[in-house]
Parts: sequence; structure tokens; C-alpha cells
Amino acid sequence: ACTSARECTTARACTAARDRTVARDRTAARDRTAARDRTAARDRTAARDRTAARDRTAARACTVARDRTAARDRTVARDRTAARDRTAARDCTAARDRTAARDRTTARDRTAARDRTAARVCTAARACTTARDRTAARDRTAARDRTAARDRTAARDRTAARDRTAARDRTAARACTAARACTAARDRTAARACTVARACTTARACTAAR
Repeated sequence: ACTSARECTTARACTAARDRTVARDRTAARDRTAARDRTAARDRTAARDRTAARDRTAARACTVARDRTAARDRTVARDRTAARDRTAARDCTAARDRTAARDRTTARDRTAARDRTAARVCTAARACTTARDRTAARDRTAARDRTAARDRTAARDRTAARDRTAARDRTAARACTAARACTAARDRTAARACTVARACTTARACTAAR
């Protein structure tokens, strides 16, 4: 019985020791498992943190690259827009300058044509005025010459008429003088004839009386 009790005690002690060992092993295994789990969780957390940091770094780098790309694109677009605006402004200025030069040339040509036309008209008017003046002077000279010729003709006609009148008057005076002389001669002849007739009559009367 004592042996059995010892064996039972020993068995119990062995069982307790084995239980303690099993419990210690289980605790150690649980601790190792917990430590492994903690280590794995820490590793996962560290990997997740590294991944998150890498992702954040990559996202930040991507954002920076995207921002740089966007800024470069905006700069390029702004430069292209500025260059296009400068080109458009230069083209507009060149077109405006060409239009202004063309307008100035057209206005200068029109002014020159107008001046030439005015000069031609002025020359024609001056020539016309000169011709009109020459014609008027010629007409005045011709009129003066005609008037002088008419005056000379009138004076000559008056002189001729006066001369004819004087000649006619002289002829009439001579005729009148001749007529008066003829009348006087006829009167004298008649008087002589009458005297002769009276004398003849007296002689006949004397003869008859005798």
C-alpha cells in the first residue's frame, strides 16, 4: 500500500510535473505564438507603414511630378498662348501697318491724281483764259480797227458828201449864175428886140404917116 501510495504520489507528482511542464510548454508556446503574432503584427504594421510611407512617398512624388508636369504644361500652354498672342499681335500690327501704308499710298496717289487733274484743269483754264484773253484782245483790236475803219470811212464819206455838196452847190451857183446871166442876156435881147420892134413900129408908123 505504501508502495502504491508512493507510486500514486509519484504518479501524481509526475502528472502534476507533466501538467506543469505541459502548461509551461503551452504557456511558452502561447508566449512564442503571441510573440510571433506580435512580431508578425509588428512586421505587418511596419510593412504596412513602409508600404503606406512608400505609397505616400510615391503619391507625393506622383503629385509633385503631376504638379511639375501640370506647371510645365501650364507654362508651355502659357508660352504657346503668349507666343500665339504675340504672333497674332505682330500679324495684326503688320496687317494694320500694311493697310495703313496702302491707305497712305492710295491717299497719296489720289492726292497726286487730284493735284495733276487740278494742275491740268488749271493749265487748261489758264490756256483757255489766255486764249480767251487773246481772242478778246484780237476782238477788241478787230473792233477797234473796224471802228477806226468805219470812222475813217464815215469821215471819208462825210468829206466826199461835203465835197459833193460843195461841188453841187458850186455847180448850182454856177448854173444859177449862168441862168441869171442867160436871163439877163435874154432880157437884154428881148429889150433890144422890143426896142427894135418899137423902132420898126415907129418907123412903119412914120412911113405910114408920111
